[in-house]
Amino acid sequence: MMRTFTRRVCRLEQILAPKRQHRIVVRYEGFASGKFPEPTPEEMEGNSVLTIRLVAAKDGRPVDPEDAAR
Repeated sequence: MMRTFTRRVCRLEQILAPKRQHRIVVRYEGFASGKFPEPTPEEMEGNSVLTIRLVAAKDGRPVDPEDAAR
């Protein structure tokens, strides 16, 4: 009975599933980007990818890598 139900649901999903919509995927890089979830390759495929690069800042300006090392 479960197999029949599963097969019928799969058929309905193929027929009634909504078309995939174009989306904008946000991806974070750089300093502290580990706090944000990474999009999967499937999410990025066929969609626009917006990459936000995070940098360390001091007084509202980006910090030079040499200054950050000190």
